[in-house]
Order: sequence, then structure tokens, then C-alpha cells
Amino acid sequence: MRKKIICATISGILFVACVVILILVLCGVIGDRDSFRATRIQVDTQNAQTQFYEGENFNSNGLVVTAINVEGEEKVVENYSVNSSAFNSGETGTYTINVYYQDVYTTYEVDVVSAEEFLIGLLSSEETKNFAQSVNSISIDQGQVNATYRVLDDQFYIYNGINIEQWGRDGYLYSYSNIFDSEVYSVEPFNESNFLKGIAGDSFEVQEGWTYAQNLAYAFSLEPIAQLQANEVRFDSVTVIGNDYIIWGRQTVETSEHPYSVRVDARNHYVKEWIRYSDDQQDVVARWTYYYNTSVSIPLMPEDAVWQANVGTSIDEIKNFLLTEKTRSFAQSIISVRLQSAGEDYKVFTNNGVYSLITRDGGGKKEVWQTATEKVVKDTTADGTETVTRVSSSYETELSATEGFVYNSDWTVAQNYYYNLFFKFFQATGDVQEFAVSQEGNLLTIQGGTEMLVIDLSNNKIVNSTESIYEGTATFTLEYNGQTDMPQMP
Repeated sequence: MRKKIICATISGILFVACVVILILVLCGVIGDRDSFRATRIQVDTQNAQTQFYEGENFNSNGLVVTAINVEGEEKVVENYSVNSSAFNSGETGTYTINVYYQDVYTTYEVDVVSAEEFLIGLLSSEETKNFAQSVNSISIDQGQVNATYRVLDDQFYIYNGINIEQWGRDGYLYSYSNIFDSEVYSVEPFNESNFLKGIAGDSFEVQEGWTYAQNLAYAFSLEPIAQLQANEVRFDSVTVIGNDYIIWGRQTVETSEHPYSVRVDARNHYVKEWIRYSDDQQDVVARWTYYYNTSVSIPLMPEDAVWQANVGTSIDEIKNFLLTEKTRSFAQSIISVRLQSAGEDYKVFTNNGVYSLITRDGGGKKEVWQTATEKVVKDTTADGTETVTRVSSSYETELSATEGFVYNSDWTVAQNYYYNLFFKFFQATGDVQEFAVSQEGNLLTIQGGTEMLVIDLSNNKIVNSTESIYEGTATFTLEYNGQTDMPQMP
């Protein structure tokens, strides 16, 4: 009897405990149900789609909802609901999306845009730029002529089965009559910025610090926007194939329109391919397909090629030919330069200063040392008498006095002095408008009045020049990165 009473008592206690727990759970005192009472919610759309092309179904994938209670505590929640009944994929515009959690709600807006606006939004995004910056090489299949373009950091190589063109980033296009022929029959001035603007539009800016391949990849992805702005294409619909968007439209060629499509990677927002079709869309008229970060090899330019320079004779044409990135690149490679005349006179540029020796008629000599802050002149007469003069002087100020020259503080003394010689040539020629240009092998001679420059076309370096550029009358030959003996300054 006693055992029955104890068992009944325990059972009663357990029953009461279960009832109490159930009441507490239902009241929200314990357990998860409604234990966090939100007074407001907020949404983060950073990883959610807020722009849809016309005809695309709505989705809220990636939306993050955070609930906030009266104490200001925050909690990311998943059991929220979305009401998109106002969304109309068939009409462009801005639509309000409602998000609910418990007894509170908030809203966010999405846009339905035309195919053209959608394309601009894709290719103007940071993802496009980030992808371009990751590119290390490009292989381009230009389907309509069976050509393959291969692009590396500093070269652009084209082979279409007959002709080869090799674009060096230093600024010139070399063309071969065929793959076995080493003779170069044309050398054209090449400006990287202008070339890329021709692809991506006048607003395109070369990204500093990027390789040629990276800038070209970026230009290719911006090309459809440039075509839109130039009214060369129009787009009217979008479809999805795998991880790609296909934006459809028509391209104007001369006076006729052709069906046209651009394939864009939906994740990284870069252009993979564009195709122009025949009117019935049965045949491909033109196709460009871009392959990024591929393994590519480029044959070397033949060393015995004779480069024919297409140089005009006006002052502007000569400037455009000489003052290119090719010239700057060579100047930046200089360690030292010795300018040696036919006689005893010479000038030496080093990283830290400049030394000049000028012999006197009848004996004696004049020596000049110039550092970054001081100029020292030592005059020695025929009988050995020496006079030393020291003055404060800035080589930066001196060089900047040459019209058009901008001193580069990141370069050494030698590099700045050498690059300045090109600008001195134009200053020395004064009012000369027409120049005489001749070529022998790879050496180009430019004559302007009494001034003369001989240029090596392989890198636009000065081989020799008339001395008047260096305040004299003799002809100097330049030696680079060689032995530059310089007497000690007094």
C-alpha cells in the first residue's frame, strides 16, 4: 500500500511538472518559440539580386534579414517571408518588395531594366574590373578569318595562316609577309591608349600598373557599351545558358542590320564572346571568342629583320614617332651614358650627376661637374692655371626649362638627362616645320635645320647627334651602360 502511494505521488509530481513546462513553453518563457521578440527588422541586399532584366523571374536568394528586439539585440533570422506581388517582370520600373518576420516588416526596392541597361550594369560593375586585373594572358579566336590572337603582358601576336603581326608594347607594329619570311614590310606607330580607346571608347583610361593583357581584357568587356554609345548595336532581350547571360540584339554594319549576341559571364561579369549572324540566324558571319589565363607562346621577332619606319616629316609627326612609351622605356633602363665626340670632348651621365670635358682651342680645358644641388666649373688654361667656380644649381630646374619636358623624380640623373635630349632637339630646331627623314637598315636619321638625330628603331635610342644640342658644334656618339670614367670633383 505504501509503495502504491509513493508511486502515485511521483506520478502526480511528474504530471504537474510536465503541465508547468508545457505552460511555460506556450507562454514563451522557455524554449525557442517566440523567445526573441522583434520590434523591427532590417535587410541586407548586398548578396541579393536587386536588378532584373525585362522578363526575368524574381528571386530573393542571398537576402539577409536581421531582427532587432527592444533591448537592441540583433539576430539573423531565416524563417521570414517575402511578398513580391507588386513585381512585374514584363515592365521596366522600380518595385517594392515586402519582407515579414513575426509581427514586423520592412521593404526594399528592385529594378526591372531593359536588356541594354542590364548589360551596362553588368559590365560597369566592380566584378568586371576585378576579373580583368586577374588576367595573365588571352587567346582570341576571330572565327570569320580563322585568326588567332595571343596576348601576353607586353606583346600582341596575330597569325591568320598567312600573315603575322606582332605588336610590342614599346609602340610599334611589325608585319611579316609570311611565317617563313623575316622581312618586315611595315612598321606603324602604335599608341596603346589610342588602340584601347578604339575598342572600348574614348572614355577608356589605361589602368596604371596593369599589364597590356589586363588592360586589353578590360577593354574587350567594355566594348559592347562603347558600341551602344556609338549606336552601332542595340539589345532587346536576355537569356541564360548555364552560368552565362546571352544578350541578344542587332548590329549595324554599313547600312544593314544583323542579329547579334554578346555572351557575358554571370558571376564575374566579363565578355566571353560576341557573334554576328546572317539575317536568318542560320550562319555565323563573324565571331570573336576570348580565352583568358591560357598558356600561350609567341615566336620571337627575327633578329635580322629590317624595320621600315613610317615617319612623317612635320614636327608633330616626328614628335609622335619619338616621344612614345618606347623611348621612355629605354630611357628608364639607362644606368649611365657617355657622349663621345670625334675629338677629346665628352659628357658623362651617371645616376648621381653629370660631368663634361670641353677642350680649348690652343690648349687648356674646361671641366664641369653637376650634382643634384651644385655645379662646379674648373677652367684650366694652356699654361696650367686653374680656376674653380662653385654655384648652387638644380639639375631638375635646369632640365625643366626645356620646353615640353617634365622632370621625373623617380628617375636617376642619367635617365632624366637622356630623355631631355629628345626635347632639346625640338627646342634646338626652333621654327623648323619640315624635317628630312632617311633610313639605312635599322638606323633612322632625322635632320631638322642644322640639327640631327640618328635613332635605333629597335628601341628608339639616340645613336648619335649634332653637338649643338649639347651647346657645341661637333657630332657626338652615345654609349650606354658602359664605362663612365669621371674625375673626382675638386
